[in-house]
This record gives sequence, C-alpha cells and structure tokens, in this order.
Amino acid sequence: MIETMKDTETLNAYDRACLDCIDDLYRAAYLVFADPGTAENLVTKVCIAGVHRYDAMTDRDEIRLRLAADLYRMCRRRLRLCTLPEHPAVLRGLNKRERLLVLMWYASRMPAAEFCEAAGAEEALLSHALAKLTGRTGKPE
Repeated sequence: MIETMKDTETLNAYDRACLDCIDDLYRAAYLVFADPGTAENLVTKVCIAGVHRYDAMTDRDEIRLRLAADLYRMCRRRLRLCTLPEHPAVLRGLNKRERLLVLMWYASRMPAAEFCEAAGAEEALLSHALAKLTGRTGKPE
C-alpha cells in the first residue's frame, strides 16, 4: 500500500510539473516551427516519454528542466530535416540552432548553465546568441 501511495505522489508531481510548463513548451516549439500541429506533436511526445523517464522525480523544477531539455533535443533533430519559416524580426539574426537554443532556454525558465548542461548544449553558444539579440556580452543569468 505504501509503495502505491508513493507512486501516486510521484506521478502527481510529474503531472503538476507538466501542467506548469506545457504552455511554455508548446509556445517555444511553435515559435521554432510556426506550425501548431508540429508543436503539439513534439510537446506530446516529450511529455509521454517523460512519464517513463522521470516518474521517480518529485522536484517540479528538475522535471521542468528535463522536459525543456528533451524538447530542445527533439526539435534539434527535427530541424536537421527541414527549413524554418519566417520568424519575428528580433530572431532573424540567429541561425537555426541559435534560435532553437534561445527559445528552449527561455521556455525552461531555468538558469542558463543548468539548462545547457541538461540539454547537452554549449553555454557559450547560448551566450553568443543572446549577445546577438541584445547587443550585450557576458553570460546569461
């Protein structure tokens, strides 16, 4: 009985983490691909896979970070196969990989170093992309 209660509590933590970040994940995927169907498909796949990967986790921030990192990797794979649509003028100076990294980091709402480590991305690339956008140099917070 105790094991069943523990599993329910863990699943609920995962569910709450998904509910907290699903809109941000969808928004980021939509901004990358400008296609609601693609964005929904990617976020759904990430959340379903996350149930199996992160069912033992109870820290909602950590789950959110892992989901954003997974979405980043999935989008990066998808980007290799397609061209990007027009984006808002503010993003036009970035290449595909930089756009994806900036949008996914923003969606994660986590410190840059944590997101980059979880996503397997280079923090220097994120810093460079943000410097292009803002005209400032230095590490993002």
